[in-house]
Amino acid sequence: MKCSVQMPVLPIETVAIILMISGLSKMQSVSSPPLFYPFGTGAGDTVCPKVDDTNSSVINLTSPFSFFGRSYPQIYVNHNGFLTFDQASSNYTPIQFNSSYSGRDIIAPFWTDIDNRLNGIISYNLYTVGNVLSRATQDINQYFTGVSLSALWVFVATWDKVAYYNNSGTESSFQVVLISTGSSSFVLMNYGVIAKLNWTTEAGYASSTQNFTILWETNKVDVNLSSSSNVGIPGRWAFWVNGAPDNSITTTLSTTTPFSSTSATSSTTAASTTTPFSSTSATSSTTGTVCKALFVCCDSYDLFAYFINVF
Repeated sequence: MKCSVQMPVLPIETVAIILMISGLSKMQSVSSPPLFYPFGTGAGDTVCPKVDDTNSSVINLTSPFSFFGRSYPQIYVNHNGFLTFDQASSNYTPIQFNSSYSGRDIIAPFWTDIDNRLNGIISYNLYTVGNVLSRATQDINQYFTGVSLSALWVFVATWDKVAYYNNSGTESSFQVVLISTGSSSFVLMNYGVIAKLNWTTEAGYASSTQNFTILWETNKVDVNLSSSSNVGIPGRWAFWVNGAPDNSITTTLSTTTPFSSTSATSSTTAASTTTPFSSTSATSSTTGTVCKALFVCCDSYDLFAYFINVF
């Protein structure tokens, strides 16, 4: 004899709340970090081939990007986590950014031995109209003192859930955003989840005259870059890179949580970080004013913040 069970009838408001929570849970599991600018095929990105130690073809910019005294009309996305201007590079071993650095101009959100043949997508996009320009304009005017500028173009390169070499299944996500106003140039670095390191790794930028290192690590460690910042927003770093005399950030909050590996300190005349990581410090040879670096812990987002960032 089969047992008949009568299910309770839930009010439609309760059903709606259950569906919303269920949908939100699914979105959180598949969505990009709220911090990231749009990326992927849905955003119209050009997707790089799944080839180890290679790079994009030359990408012509809308107008030259000024980088500490030099202007570049083109850029390359190198699969191992960095951008170059003059030519592509397949180098998977970082060169430390310090006062003796003599390499090419480089912007490295996360330079290490990455292999997108195993998993993950590397893609990029150049925006000249639309909401991305409005978002970039808002960001730079918020972060930099005395700035009232409008983005002319925005270049976004994203490494989404990419693996390290010989480590299929490891997933690291990060993004670099170049913003040009025509007269000024800015760089944002955004970080999602970063897998445990297996190779020498570096994050920052370098030119023939100036450099800044967020991370320099030669050991296998867990690095929570998504909890680091110099603008008070966990997972985001912002830089004014065209050699302007004021390279300061409006937000100079104190450090609350030390980084798990190397920290950003300054070798300039400006203020250095307030709390070191557990090992060495990153250095900057910038002659301008650099804000105090901020490292904060961000274990979870409240529901309101999630809606604001995602929608």
